[in-house]
Amino acid sequence: MSCPRFCKFSFLGTLVLSMVLSPLAANAVPLPLQEAIQEAIRNNPQTAASRSVIEQAEQQVVQAKSGYQPQLYLSETYSTTNNPMWAFGTKLNQERITQEDFAPDRLNHPDAINNSATVLNMEWPIYTGGQVGLRVDQARIQVQGATRQAERVKQELIARTVSAYSGLVLAKANLNVIEEAIHTASAYRDMIETRYRSGLSVKSDALRAQVRVAELEQERIQAESQIRVAQAMLNSILGRSIDEEFDVVDVLHSPRALPPERIDFWEEKALQARPDLAAIRLKKEMADKEVARAKAEHLPQLALVGNYEINSEKFDDAGTNYTLGAMVKLNLYSGQRISGKTREAEAAVKQVAAIQREMDSAVLVQTRQAYLRLQSAYNRISVAQASIAQAEEGLKIVRDRYENGLYPLVSLLDAELSLKQARTAHIQALYDYLVATAELRLASGTIDEGFPESAQ
Repeated sequence: MSCPRFCKFSFLGTLVLSMVLSPLAANAVPLPLQEAIQEAIRNNPQTAASRSVIEQAEQQVVQAKSGYQPQLYLSETYSTTNNPMWAFGTKLNQERITQEDFAPDRLNHPDAINNSATVLNMEWPIYTGGQVGLRVDQARIQVQGATRQAERVKQELIARTVSAYSGLVLAKANLNVIEEAIHTASAYRDMIETRYRSGLSVKSDALRAQVRVAELEQERIQAESQIRVAQAMLNSILGRSIDEEFDVVDVLHSPRALPPERIDFWEEKALQARPDLAAIRLKKEMADKEVARAKAEHLPQLALVGNYEINSEKFDDAGTNYTLGAMVKLNLYSGQRISGKTREAEAAVKQVAAIQREMDSAVLVQTRQAYLRLQSAYNRISVAQASIAQAEEGLKIVRDRYENGLYPLVSLLDAELSLKQARTAHIQALYDYLVATAELRLASGTIDEGFPESAQ
């Protein structure tokens, strides 16, 4: 029997959209998961940003160490004056004083004098109460903290790559399940239409079978769209153009067994291995040194100072002089500035300590959550496998009885739907298990570029 006009239109429309949203090109190059992880580490902008942060911290060490070195400044000043004191002093610096310059009238009413002063100035801190050393220590700690944060960014990037990569595998697997269901439903539709033409079935059964195929065609279009979205998400993480196409390798496999370690093992491992926890501990150490730096401002400071000066009026002759000395500086009263700075630093120590306690608690929660998700996904895999076997056996029984006129069509379609749902649930459980494994490794700070082999 022919399909009604609206049914034909629906089927042709879904067929055309299916061709437009066809999956990846047949000649797409396969990309294994570990190669994808390596590519993400190389090309993702977050990796470059982390390296830049480390480089900034390293340059802060260089800047801090400069406090041990003498500071040299060169200045050039040009001036003109008829101020009696400055005019006489300027001429004296130019080494051009003569007997006539001591005449009272010339001393009181000098002519304007021009001067070009070239000064080389030196300041060399000898003792700063430990402030320079503390600043260097802080800068070095900053490098360590930036390195730990970069390690954490790398771990998070690996986990994101695993999730996006397996998400693309899942989307393709879902499409395969739907296409298999379409193949089965089309066979049923053809069988029912044949029975209807023979008078062994009613028209409503033929229409219902046609509708079921159309519903599955719509699901296929959605599944193909999901593949495109998953591909774009993975491309973004890998640092590729979002339109680039490549194939992925199936990584959704049934696990042999759960990791043998207990949950307390993973929680202890997380507190020890998480790079971001190490970074916050380093931040606490930096805050402690900031307190010491603030207190050091109460101590005396000693520096050597000196300058070499060249004074000239017309650049054809010049007078030179130098000055060398030492300077001791001790703050007697700062208007509570140093005390306030010290209390501010002590408050920052308390703040970092509170953040550290909060992070410790959050890490334990994340680890436990990932561990329980892993257990749940593992148990669901075996249940889903059993459900597939039961659904396949059930479909076989219902199909035989439908062909013998013992069951209505709705029972056959329900049995076919149950099998499709069981297969979808199975691949979803495999996906959830792989992602939960990555999340547990991420939460415990043990995920690396060798995942998933390194997690077995």
